[in-house]
Amino acid sequence: MTSPLGGAYYMKDFFLEGNDLHVIFRPAFHPQCLPFFANYDHNQPFPGVILDYSDNRNVAGHAQRQFINHYCVKAFLETQTISLEIGSAGVQDAFCLSTDLIGNGERPVYGGGPMQGVHLKIDANDLSMFGTGSFGACVGNHILEHCRCNKLKGGESQEEKFYINCDAMELVDLLDNHWLRVIKPGGILAQVFPDETPCRRNGSSSLFHDQTHNHMLDPMKIRDILTHLKTPGEIIEFDTFNNNFSTNLAFRKF
Repeated sequence: MTSPLGGAYYMKDFFLEGNDLHVIFRPAFHPQCLPFFANYDHNQPFPGVILDYSDNRNVAGHAQRQFINHYCVKAFLETQTISLEIGSAGVQDAFCLSTDLIGNGERPVYGGGPMQGVHLKIDANDLSMFGTGSFGACVGNHILEHCRCNKLKGGESQEEKFYINCDAMELVDLLDNHWLRVIKPGGILAQVFPDETPCRRNGSSSLFHDQTHNHMLDPMKIRDILTHLKTPGEIIEFDTFNNNFSTNLAFRKF
């Protein structure tokens, strides 16, 4: 038997059901998926991994934060309006309202301390509390993969999520009706997504690195989502930078 993912990096789990022996191929963590985030864990500090934004060794984090900050500043200069950051984990960017599903002090952040800096506790799946065209930009760092999937009932394991394989096309409605709706015409959707491609290349999946992930996103899937948007606009930046980790997208709304 071979791994259903086609890669060498997987673990086999065995369990008995009556007289039948079942074998489950479970993709194992592989460092090419998250080269800076080995032993990734929201809830506790761990040796050798720097996730704290106050530490200049956090290479991946700072590169992504620079991207987000750039478009927050750009949007403010162009629209004279602040931006909305969804899933901020308490990080506050320039000219930006910091929001997260988790409130201040409700969980540890990268580095181990209690999360602080969230201006407003909201769910990224529902931005209906904001009026149309309220912000110069909607920005976020590794958020879309956490968003709701109608195929999931709740409580599924990551293995079950992998085989259910949520249809990312339902994210088109989320983008059109929430993330893009709240942006002014001329404003920018600036988002960083995990790249599923290197994970699959090495026999794993981004689903297995965070149990709150629901969607497996790669550049081709993101581009497919963009072609189905009803909101008119144009891509002004789209790149993986060959970092085996993320895809950066900046989309200007017309």
